[in-house]
Amino acid sequence: MTACYWGSNPDTGIGDKQAGTTGGTEQVTDGNRRNAVTQMNAALQSAGSEWRYELTGAFPALKKQ
Repeated sequence: MTACYWGSNPDTGIGDKQAGTTGGTEQVTDGNRRNAVTQMNAALQSAGSEWRYELTGAFPALKKQ
């Protein structure tokens, strides 16, 4: 798993720096939100996906390109 991010409750997701993930996971905060979107979009692009994340509100939203 790459480019995995979670919001405010790690108990509902994979958790911080969980073993078995490539590079661990990272909490999305106000300070790193734009970087998180950039990295998630890079992972989607390398997989050939038509989807991209857009930062239009508090959290990234998926949009089909």
